[in-house]
Amino acid sequence: MKRALVSALVILLSFSCASVRPAPKSELTIQRVVPVPGYNKDKIYSEVKIWIAENFTSAKGDWKVHFTMRVDVKDDKFRQTFNNLMLSWPASYNTVVGYQKARKVPVTLQGDIDKIRPRLLALGEQMAAAITTSRAKDEW
Repeated sequence: MKRALVSALVILLSFSCASVRPAPKSELTIQRVVPVPGYNKDKIYSEVKIWIAENFTSAKGDWKVHFTMRVDVKDDKFRQTFNNLMLSWPASYNTVVGYQKARKVPVTLQGDIDKIRPRLLALGEQMAAAITTSRAKDEW
């Protein structure tokens, strides 16, 4: 009985600690190539600049992800690279912990990377959609 309890506790702890496992260095940079067939690099560059200007504004919320985004363009595709990932929280107060200062910390845990990666990579799909719908705007 004691052995089964210890085994169950070890299994439970191993699952709960998976998200606090440090991320390997290779995971701290997120990169993806997004195809945009039929568009030259100048058009892709121009539309990505417009998309960034229209979509990156100051966000409000309990926490924010700060990052550096690089976009490299070639004919028919672009590559987005995200690095310098940081999480920040505003100052807060609660009755259990008391006052907590505003914080901005590097993303280093695999669980955080796993939550952030799909959101950042979705930006590429949004950029590609903006590029492909821009032809309709051009013909107003």
